[in-house]
Amino acid sequence: MKIYLLIISLFYGLLALAQPEQKLLREGNDLYQKQHYSEAQQKYEAAIAKNNQYLEALFNRGDALYKQGDYKGAAEAFQLAANLSKNKGMQSKAFHNLGNSMMQQKDYKKAIDAYKNALMLNPAKEDTRYNLAYAMAMNQQEKQKQNQENKDEQSKQQKQNKQENKNQQDNQQNQQKNKDQQDQQQQQLNKKQAEQILKALQAEEDKTLKDKKKKEVKPAVSGKVLKDW
Repeated sequence: MKIYLLIISLFYGLLALAQPEQKLLREGNDLYQKQHYSEAQQKYEAAIAKNNQYLEALFNRGDALYKQGDYKGAAEAFQLAANLSKNKGMQSKAFHNLGNSMMQQKDYKKAIDAYKNALMLNPAKEDTRYNLAYAMAMNQQEKQKQNQENKDEQSKQQKQNKQENKNQQDNQQNQQKNKDQQDQQQQQLNKKQAEQILKALQAEEDKTLKDKKKKEVKPAVSGKVLKDW
């Protein structure tokens, strides 16, 4: 994706008359062209410290940050440049670069908005139009991916709920089975206890009857038995 850099070309005769921030901007641009992006950023920030409304330095600082992979910082710099600038050409380039920064962060919605703003300011920019189409395609792909992930998550949740319900049913069945076994054991125990009680009562009753019969037996008569003629 194309990144724009604002470079000021001045006549050598005006170098001595240049403001300090302009000198710093040129030095930053020279370093940028040599791909010394970190040093270039420092020069741009020094220029901004001299003049916080220095749009070229603000804009080029965004480029230096972008080249270093600081896409969030670059986006903030381009957004500020777009907001402060009154020049449509510069605004369009700032929004274009802002769109590129958002694309690198995979924030496709904001990238689309930035490219649209750039095209409204300069409808003839074909590279911006291409980037917009690409951002829209990526956004659609991201939506489809998100929808599929949502479906997969719902399916996973349904399976999990089904398994939880099954586990709950199994637990209930096991609890009922254990209860039935306990009831059966209790019934068997109660029956055994009842039989023991009945046996004990029967034994007691038999003993009582036996003792009673002993008391009723008459003693035998002593002596000879007379013969009845």
